[in-house]
Amino acid sequence: METREFIVSEIESKYYKFDSKRATILAQKGQTKLIDYWLSKAFIVSNRSESLNQYLNTQQNILLNREAYSSWKDLRAINNLNNKHQVSDVFLSEKEGLTKGAIIKDSLKTYLENLIELALNYKHGPKEYHFRFPQYFSNNNLDYKQLNPRDTAWASILVSKYSDILEDNNKEKWDELQFKGATIIEGLNVLERLKNFSRFVELSVVDFMVEKVEMFSGCGFTIAEFRAIGEAKSIHKDEYMEIDIQLILRKEKDDFDIFYGVNDSNEHNWKPAIGRFKVKGEKIGINKVLGKVRIKQEGEMRWLPFEYEFNVLE
Repeated sequence: METREFIVSEIESKYYKFDSKRATILAQKGQTKLIDYWLSKAFIVSNRSESLNQYLNTQQNILLNREAYSSWKDLRAINNLNNKHQVSDVFLSEKEGLTKGAIIKDSLKTYLENLIELALNYKHGPKEYHFRFPQYFSNNNLDYKQLNPRDTAWASILVSKYSDILEDNNKEKWDELQFKGATIIEGLNVLERLKNFSRFVELSVVDFMVEKVEMFSGCGFTIAEFRAIGEAKSIHKDEYMEIDIQLILRKEKDDFDIFYGVNDSNEHNWKPAIGRFKVKGEKIGINKVLGKVRIKQEGEMRWLPFEYEFNVLE
């Protein structure tokens, strides 16, 4: 599989995760507010990536002086692939003070900044996180203070990786580095690399968004609620009844920690369990199971309480 095909395949798998998670939530009659929020952002990413790729495709077609080409094999039939003048004429000739190469760089920079800002600016619960690129970028003047601290490393890595596109360096013209002295085949390779760049950024940003959905919905769990469910509301004395702590919309076969006690509010006396447990009807009348279940919320382990009442008959 070619690099570009592999990237596109990976991107499609991320969008499929969104669709799959949303379908599961709807099937279980759960709330889709969280996933819809991030899915709407992912749609924007997809549209902007597609727009940039269409623009770069157009530049390739202009360079080839033809409407389209279906594969690299077609290039064998094109004459003058070693011609170095055509690339310079197309991408380094100034028009109104700008070269086509400089316009491409500005397009890439805008695309990268918009997608990173789209990912990093969000609201979760009462908290809001913000990030903006300064008008004149350098690695030294970025402000990460209003970011979610968990996002700082991701943002820093992506910014550093593509700093050559983000930086405004007048001493070293980006367009000349890419296209000066390039043959047609080399110019096409540059544009193909830039198309891969756009897809790599799309993949990174969409993957970031999928992780946010998983983290904010329970980090692997998609939890709308949980509840204690017994086999019956009444049992006879000395009989056992199984009580299941059911996580609504949880993944199949996922286990989770439980501590519980029967008619005992002292947590030090509670017993441990995983996923489910049995209680014995020892006291005639109304009995109450008290406990807590440990799940991940917003990337942190938390204990949440539950209770269940059942009646013991003679």
